[in-house]
Formats: sequence, structure tokens, C-alpha cells
Amino acid sequence: MLTGLSAGAGVALGLMSSRDRSAYNDVIDAAKASLDDDDPDNNVNPFVDPSVDLCGVAREVGNAEVTKACDKGDGLARGATISFIGAGVFAASTLAFAVLLFVHREDSTMARLRERNLTLGVAPMRGGVAFGGGWRF
Repeated sequence: MLTGLSAGAGVALGLMSSRDRSAYNDVIDAAKASLDDDDPDNNVNPFVDPSVDLCGVAREVGNAEVTKACDKGDGLARGATISFIGAGVFAASTLAFAVLLFVHREDSTMARLRERNLTLGVAPMRGGVAFGGGWRF
């Protein structure tokens, strides 16, 4: 369960924290290219107020390249949202599992593990996952 929580959070943060903001830059680059193409009716001006929805303008005027770049960004945002939801579900199940561990303390296996101070950990890293653990002799 901790693995699922860490994986979900890692994927979501990885999708959100692109180093060069490539999805945004793709939209801006496609909008700049639309100013130089042969069709003046599909222009999307990237040099307008930042509050203007370039994707909405591109879909309105029928600019396929800008719309394609916008769809890529929308997909990344959707993937990050789904990953955060998954991380939340795994967090809830991890909490429930931890509560059950403490409620059912009579189990001799768990008592031995607690006696040895067993610790397990999982952490997301850029490009993978780190696992760790230890116990007292």
C-alpha cells in the first residue's frame, strides 16, 4: 500500500514538474508558428494577455497544431489528477492498515516484528522508487 501511495504521488508530481514545462512551451511554439503559416484565418497570437485561453482560441479558429499541443497538455493534467486521486486512495488504505495493525496487537508475529523494531519505507525519486528497511538485532 505504501508502494501504491508513493508511486501515485511520484507519477503525479513527475507529470506536474516537468523541468522545461514542455507542454506549455509546445503550445506557445505552435501558436508562434501559426502566425507565420499561409492561412491567416487560423492565427493564434501567443503575445496576448496571459489570462487569454490560447487553447480555446485555437479550437475556435480551427488551428490543428495548437489544438494538438493543447490536447497533450490536457492529457498530462488528467494523468496528474488521476495519480493524485490514486495516491489519496492508497493513503486511506495505508491509514486503515496501520489502524488494523494497532488494533490487533495480540498476534505473535506482529509482536516479534515490533520487538525487533522492523521498519520499512518507500519513497518516490525522479526516475524511480527507493525502497528501504531495517530491524534491530
